[in-house]
Amino acid sequence: MPERVFISGCGAVSPVGLTSKETWNGLRDGESGVDTIASFDSEGYDTTFAAEITEFDPEIYVGKKQARRMDRFVQFASAASLEALENSGLKITPANSERVSVMIASGIGGIITLSDQIGVLKDRGPSRISPFLVPMMLP
Repeated sequence: MPERVFISGCGAVSPVGLTSKETWNGLRDGESGVDTIASFDSEGYDTTFAAEITEFDPEIYVGKKQARRMDRFVQFASAASLEALENSGLKITPANSERVSVMIASGIGGIITLSDQIGVLKDRGPSRISPFLVPMMLP
């Protein structure tokens, strides 16, 4: 007989809310989260609007040093995972630690880090690429 899976917590970081409750309420209220791009200069691009996540502070969820070594999408995933764990009420112990997991999906996570490091490669050469490039892109 296959083992059963129990989903006990939910977490979210989105353009309409930094928690699952805020996200749900924003969607329920018809908020789109779409606005003029503020995170970079979009002049010269065909599109100047996006659904960006603003007012997110990764240091609330992970330490300053760890946050510097994470791509932004990994910071979001970490925050959502911590929220899901808290939401579940589950306490991880040695007895249950091997039976607890978090599922994360990403179509192309780490693109900001990759783009930044391509710029470093172009401007400063391969020896200046961060040794944390690949780890920063993985959740």
